[in-house]
Amino acid sequence: MLIQQFKQLTHLVENAQRILVVSHANCGDATGAVTACDIVLSRLGKTITTFLPKPVSASLQFLPLTERILSDVAKIRWPDYDLVLCVDAGEPKLTGLFDMWHSRPATLPLVNFDHHLTNPEYGDFNIVNKAAPATCAMLYEWFVSAGYLIDRRVATCLLTGILTDTGTFLNSATNEVALQTASTLLLAGAQVGVVLEKIIH
Repeated sequence: MLIQQFKQLTHLVENAQRILVVSHANCGDATGAVTACDIVLSRLGKTITTFLPKPVSASLQFLPLTERILSDVAKIRWPDYDLVLCVDAGEPKLTGLFDMWHSRPATLPLVNFDHHLTNPEYGDFNIVNKAAPATCAMLYEWFVSAGYLIDRRVATCLLTGILTDTGTFLNSATNEVALQTASTLLLAGAQVGVVLEKIIH
C-alpha cells in the first residue's frame, strides 16, 4: 500500500513547482525531514520554502540548509505555493500555522507524511505509517521508490531523524527498519560521528 502512496506523492511533487515543507519544532526527526526534503526537491528544480514554528535549535544547526528555514508565520502566504508537505507533524497545531489553517484554499493540496500513533490523518493526502521508527525512515523509502538521489547530505539528514527518534537505538522505536535504514544511510556517506556528537548531550 505504501508503494502506491509513494507513487501518488511523487506524481503530486512532480506536478508542483512551489512547495511549502513544514514540521514541528526542536526535533531531530522533524528538522532532518525538512532539510532532506529541501535538498531532494530543490534538486528536481522545485522552489522550496521550509518552515518550523521556532528557530532551529543550536544542536541541529549542523544540518544542511537550516539557515533557509523560516520561523516567522507572517512570511507564509498560501497563494505562494501549489503544494504543502507536512512532515513529522502529528497534528496541524504543531506546525505553528494552525491559526491560518482554515484559510488554506481548497485548490492547495496538503500532504500529511508522518509516523506518530496519534496522527488523525488531517491531510488531503495522508501517508501515515504508525509502525515506522521515524519520519526520516519513511522519507528514505519514498526517495528510493521515486529514484531520487540520496547523497551524503541527504543521508546525514535522514540518519539524524532516525537516531533522535530511536534514542540512538535505545528506545522502543528501535526496530529492524531503523537498523537496516541506518546501515544503508551509512553506506551512502551519512556523517554519523558528527550527528552523534551534536545530538547526545
